[in-house]
Amino acid sequence: MHGDPVSRAVSDDASHVLGELAIAAAGIGTFDWDLDAGVLTWDDQLITMFGFDRDTFDRTIDGFNAAVHPHDLPRVTHALRTSIATCGDYEAEYRIVLPNGATRWIAARGRALPGDDGRAHRVLGAAYDTTAGRESGTRVGRVLEAMPTAFYSTDREWRFTYVNAEAERLLGRTRDELLGRIQWELFPAAVDSDFETHYRAAMATGRPVTFEAYYPEPLDQWYELRAWPGPDGLSVYFVEITERRRAQEDAERSAERAALMARVTTELTETLQGGEAVTRLAQLLVPTLADWCIVTLVDDDEQAGTRRGLRDVAWWHADPARRDLLERYATHRLESLHERSLLSRALETGQTVAAESDATPQAAAMLDPGPARDALLELAPETLHVLRCAAVVVRSAWSPWAGTPGAGTWRARTSAPPRRSPDEQASRWTTHASTASSGGWPRASNGPCSPPRPSRTTCRSRCATSRPRRRPRWAGTGTTRSCSGTARRCW
Repeated sequence: MHGDPVSRAVSDDASHVLGELAIAAAGIGTFDWDLDAGVLTWDDQLITMFGFDRDTFDRTIDGFNAAVHPHDLPRVTHALRTSIATCGDYEAEYRIVLPNGATRWIAARGRALPGDDGRAHRVLGAAYDTTAGRESGTRVGRVLEAMPTAFYSTDREWRFTYVNAEAERLLGRTRDELLGRIQWELFPAAVDSDFETHYRAAMATGRPVTFEAYYPEPLDQWYELRAWPGPDGLSVYFVEITERRRAQEDAERSAERAALMARVTTELTETLQGGEAVTRLAQLLVPTLADWCIVTLVDDDEQAGTRRGLRDVAWWHADPARRDLLERYATHRLESLHERSLLSRALETGQTVAAESDATPQAAAMLDPGPARDALLELAPETLHVLRCAAVVVRSAWSPWAGTPGAGTWRARTSAPPRRSPDEQASRWTTHASTASSGGWPRASNGPCSPPRPSRTTCRSRCATSRPRRRPRWAGTGTTRSCSGTARRCW
C-alpha cells in the first residue's frame, strides 16, 4: 500500500510538515542565498528573528550585512567568503541590531553547494537565537570577574579557555597571552610538579582535588588550589598563600628552636664530661640548624690553647660520608684563618656574622691555601653563620648562661667556682632548664653560673608554700642559701 505514488506523496508531505514543526519549535530559521541571482531568501522564522517583515526585508546580502553588528561584520563576511571559495561549511556566531536598537546574538551554520562547473552557486543554512544562553554566560562571567578568587579553565588538551582578572594578576600574564595556549608551555616549571600530578589525577578519576603547591621564579609564590574536572576540561580556583606559608614556617621554626633548647639542656645535663658535652652539642645542632657545624672553644688564657686561644673541640655533619672531610677541615681551619675571618668578627662584636649567599668563595678567601681551604671548597656551603654563645665550664660540666646554644663559640671560665655535690649541681641545671623557655638563661650577680641569693622574706615565703611540718628557718652562708625544714630549695 505504501509503495503506490499517492501513498509516497502523502508520506513526503507528512515528513515535510513534521520537519517544519520541529524547526519552528526549536526557533530555527532557514536561509537560501542564490549566488547567481543575488537573492537571499529567508523563512518567516528568520525574518521575525531579525525584526523584519516581508515588506521591510529586501532579500539581499546587503540587507543582512546592515543588520549585523559593525564589530562582528568583518568576521561574518570572512566566514561566508571562505565557505563560498572552498564550497565548504559556514559557521558563525554574531550580534545583530534590531530596528528598535536592541541587540541579540545569532548562531548560524550553512554550506555552499557547487554547480556543474565546480563553483559555489548557492549557500543553504539555518540560524537560531542564542541571546538567552549568552546572557546567562555573561552573568556567570560577571560573577567570575568580580570575585577575589583567581579562576581559569582549560580544555581536555590543557589549553586555557577562560581566565578571570584575578588569575591574570596572580599568573602575571594577560588573558590575551593565555587563551588558546597550552598551560604546560606557558608555565614549564609546573611540569612533573604537584600541579601536573594533581591536575592529571583529577582528569583521570573525575574527582575534584585540593592541594597546596609552590611555583618558582618568576612567580615565586605558594598557592592553594581546588580543581574540578568536567566533560570539557578542568576548572581551577586558586588563591595566593605565600604570607600564610611563611607564618606557618616561622611558627614551625620557633617550635623546632624550643625543642632544640629542651634537647640541648637534657643532653648536656646527662654528662659531666666536657668533651662528651660539646660533642653532643654539635650533633644536636645538626641537622636542625645546619647541615654541619663546628664548636670552637675560646680560652680566656691566650696561652692555654692554640693561635688566639681558640680550639675546635667538636664538629658534626649530617651526611656520614662527609664527616671525614669536615674533620680534615676542622683540624687545619684555625691555623689557616685570616685575622678578619667571620669567626674573628663574631668574637669582636659579639654578634652573629653570616654569609647569606656565595658563602664558599667568601669563606675560602679568609683561609690560607692548604688542606683547610681545599676541604672547604669540597664542603661548598651555600650559607655560613657564626654565633658567639657564652658558657662556663664547671668541673667538666657545660652550663650555658646566656643566649641559645648554637654553632658558634664557647668561653671557658678559668677560675672554677667552689666544688658542689652532684645533687647540688643537678639542682642548678634544673633551675637553668626551667627558665630557658621564658627567653633566656639566668645570670646571677655573684657569678654567671651561680643562683641568686634569696632574701630572708623570700625564703620564708617560698618555704611556706611547701607546707613544712615545723617553722621554716632561713640559713645560708657565702653564695649558697637554702631553707631547712622543707623538701625543696628556695630557688
